[in-house]
Amino acid sequence: MSMYLARAALVMLALTASYGVYEFQVLFTPAWVALASAAAFELVYVALAVLKTFDRVRATRIAAAAVGVSVTYNSLAALFTRRADLLAMPPVWADVALALLHGAPLALIAYNISLLLVHQRTPAEQAETQRIALEHMEVTAGRLRFTVRELAAIAQVSVSELYRRAERRAALMDENGASERDGTTFRDSA
Repeated sequence: MSMYLARAALVMLALTASYGVYEFQVLFTPAWVALASAAAFELVYVALAVLKTFDRVRATRIAAAAVGVSVTYNSLAALFTRRADLLAMPPVWADVALALLHGAPLALIAYNISLLLVHQRTPAEQAETQRIALEHMEVTAGRLRFTVRELAAIAQVSVSELYRRAERRAALMDENGASERDGTTFRDSA
């Protein structure tokens, strides 16, 4: 029963927050578009909170971005309600900033959600990607007549650290959509 109450509270809070998003969006779009936008922003973090995904980190980042946009839109809507004169004759830079605040989050969040849903990989697929990356590393090392142990010695790290860095590199390449980078080293980025 308490789970249903918590979910009901989440939906009610999202509906309340969507009003401010609507009020901000209606400055730029017809009412029906603003309503759809308000529902979409709030549904992003509600849906991602319950989505079964293997990439929980990416889902959390997208949800946090949607919450940040909602907070920004709600704050601006409240400000413009209290101080409507701010919209009477704003300077050009303010209009540009508001236009960017209106348009950029829509596209960025939609793009990131599509990446999350379309490119979602199971742990087995992730392990296979890591295995292929390590295999490629060993083949490359073989062509250069170095073993993984020798590469680790050259890099002055343990073999397990070299593998960890290779896995991190593969994950970063996958996140950035890069297929291959020339000249990438295994230096610590920290």
